Amino acid sequence: MEIKIAKIFFVGVESKLLKEFKKLPLEAVDSLEQADILFVGKDFDEDLVDYLSLGVVPVLPEKYGFIDYNPVMEIGDAFNYTAESEISAVYALSRAIENHKFIYDWKSIQSNFNTRLKLTKKTLV
Repeated sequence: MEIKIAKIFFVGVESKLLKEFKKLPLEAVDSLEQADILFVGKDFDEDLVDYLSLGVVPVLPEKYGFIDYNPVMEIGDAFNYTAESEISAVYALSRAIENHKFIYDWKSIQSNFNTRLKLTKKTLV
């Protein structure tokens, strides 16, 4: 059985936190197009819309207002963390990686996220 490793694209992440992430089963990629997951650091200060437009599931601080994914209820469109807590960030990324392993859960969050993206684009037009 082949183990699928999640591909993560990181933006705005401190080097100290990246060292913690290296302990997780992931592959860091250099482009968003290759990624399964987008991790947004707490100090990210660019326009997030460009990064979200590809439909890559985000892990990001709570301040962005996304709904934290609950696999039991199959609701939510991202994996949130408390910006002040490195442990919270590691936990959120761990949850995303774990859910990525389960195709049904992953398709559920992708669908939820893409629905949000379509609704957001309609309100921007």
